[in-house]
Amino acid sequence: MKLKINHYTFIIIFIFLFLPVYKFILIEPYLIWKIDKQNIGGSMLDEFYKNKVYENLKKKYYINNNSLCFFANNSRIISQNKLRKNIICSSGTGEEGLLLYSNTGDKISFLNKNKSVTWKYKTHSYPFQKLNNDLILLITGENAGYGTLNTDGEVISEPISSGMLLTSFDIPSKTNLIIMGYANGNIKLFNEKLKELWYKKFLKSNIQIVKKVTASSHGSYYAALTGLEPEYLSIMDKYGTTKWSRETLEARRRPADLKFSGNEKFLLEESEQGFRLYSVKRKKIVLNKIIHPAGPRRSMISMDISYDGAYIIVSYKINKDVAIVELFDNEGHSFFRLFYENELPFVAFSFKGYNFQVEIKNKVHLYGI
Repeated sequence: MKLKINHYTFIIIFIFLFLPVYKFILIEPYLIWKIDKQNIGGSMLDEFYKNKVYENLKKKYYINNNSLCFFANNSRIISQNKLRKNIICSSGTGEEGLLLYSNTGDKISFLNKNKSVTWKYKTHSYPFQKLNNDLILLITGENAGYGTLNTDGEVISEPISSGMLLTSFDIPSKTNLIIMGYANGNIKLFNEKLKELWYKKFLKSNIQIVKKVTASSHGSYYAALTGLEPEYLSIMDKYGTTKWSRETLEARRRPADLKFSGNEKFLLEESEQGFRLYSVKRKKIVLNKIIHPAGPRRSMISMDISYDGAYIIVSYKINKDVAIVELFDNEGHSFFRLFYENELPFVAFSFKGYNFQVEIKNKVHLYGI
């Protein structure tokens, strides 16, 4: 029997057989621009922020711990705020002003866009602020107390003692809520006045400790990595109800990175030799990626997930001298690799879209997909 193939059949066969390959070939990052940090000065920000190129509709800007630089599309510096007696803790919206912490560790202040100090607040606590959020969280040096301010320098809550070592915290970028985890395994959600909204503790592990907490952008979900023997990853909703909880099968005695996608549909978890991607609502692992089976344990340097959860960018060590930056889609396909020798590259996506940055000691590269 002779098989007849008309042009419609051929088109269908082509789509099913070759479109995935064609899509794979098409998605290749391109360099948008690069910044030479030697022209800026400064060093890495605190882990809570990291150096990052922020993009909005008007300008691109880059934060170091003692300077804020605005760039044109060709990476030419438009303007630069450089500070000598303070370090930058947060940029707020980037154009409205800078939250500063004195080098002597005894006060914070706010520098407006006209480079004038609008207020000062004496404290020995370190300030934290998420981008586009007007809540400032103050953490004491021993991580056993905290207070809150607003961006006008007004005290919302005087510093209080937690009575227990704080091990992890996060602030949803779209709300003035604070999720906190403690060394005794407690997890608490507070409002800006530090009123406790709910309390949680997972008791299935032999050793109770909270290693990491993270919040989705609108505060709809909170994730926590807790316990030893065994370790659990749990997701709670905004009311503190546990949506799901599962063993990670890891034996970590350290924090591991957790990140929600901006649309709150996915959760990215660092594993010992790769990462796992979870569907929040489907309550399941959609991708378990081993990025380097023969590599050292704790090989991950940094990772991030795009706003819609379609792509994951990671940087990791394959030995003591060589690191790799690699781009994956949420099915585990690899599209891009860069090798770095004697460098620790840090990666991050833009807040929306697929642009991502790779930062090494003296340079920042911004890529698009």
